[in-house]
Amino acid sequence: MSRRLWHECSTCTTENDLKVFVREKNVCTNRTEGLFTSGVSITYKCSEYRKYPQCPYQLKAKQLDGKFTPFESELHDHSQRQENNRLKSPIRTAVQEMTHTGLTQGQIRKAVSGLHPNLTIDTKIKNVVQYTRQQTRTQIISVDDLQLWCKERINCPPADQLHQDFAPFYEVKDIGNIFVCIPTRQLLSTTKCSSVLAVDCTYKVTWNNLPILIFGTSDYKRHFHPIGLCLVSSDEAASTYKTLFQGVPTWASNINQQTYLIS
Repeated sequence: MSRRLWHECSTCTTENDLKVFVREKNVCTNRTEGLFTSGVSITYKCSEYRKYPQCPYQLKAKQLDGKFTPFESELHDHSQRQENNRLKSPIRTAVQEMTHTGLTQGQIRKAVSGLHPNLTIDTKIKNVVQYTRQQTRTQIISVDDLQLWCKERINCPPADQLHQDFAPFYEVKDIGNIFVCIPTRQLLSTTKCSSVLAVDCTYKVTWNNLPILIFGTSDYKRHFHPIGLCLVSSDEAASTYKTLFQGVPTWASNINQQTYLIS
């Protein structure tokens, strides 16, 4: 193995100057050694050595008489990246950006598969999406917080706030007994074209395995028109439909000023 060649590249009068210089060189501390002349020698290696373990660049700073003299050897070489099971950085960054925009995991998988058809990345995408959502999700709330949230939104919003959600009916007793209906004026206004409502709902599971119900009404062509959603703590039950059958006509009447029948 050939001996390293070092050449002086700068002079730092303070430790802060050295920190700035080291940051500019994209290196991190590798080891610190004491010198016989009462000084200190600090050796640095490429800060991306985990990605590029073959990068030969090193920096060495020697402290003498209160000053630091940096020496460097070789150049940064990032041509050989370490193989691993993670998504490559450009793909991982793209997945994170798509997650931030609100795309679902399925939509992200289709987009990445279209750009990189030869990659087998389903599990990797799932891991990146879940981690990104965990990093950006809001603070976990308690049952008391949810009760307060519902109480503050129990009344229908003004007519000029079409897309403001509200909670005309809710039951929040504990984590195993939650039922919160959340419509909007805009969604409820879709029922004004008929006085007969064919109330129906569809059961869904969110990306983090939380159950919700999307409820709405169907027209004579059996097209489903959503009215709102329900936060629930368990799967579909007869009591859920009973609550919706009783509540939807009342909520729609308050918005559209007309009476409704349930078919």
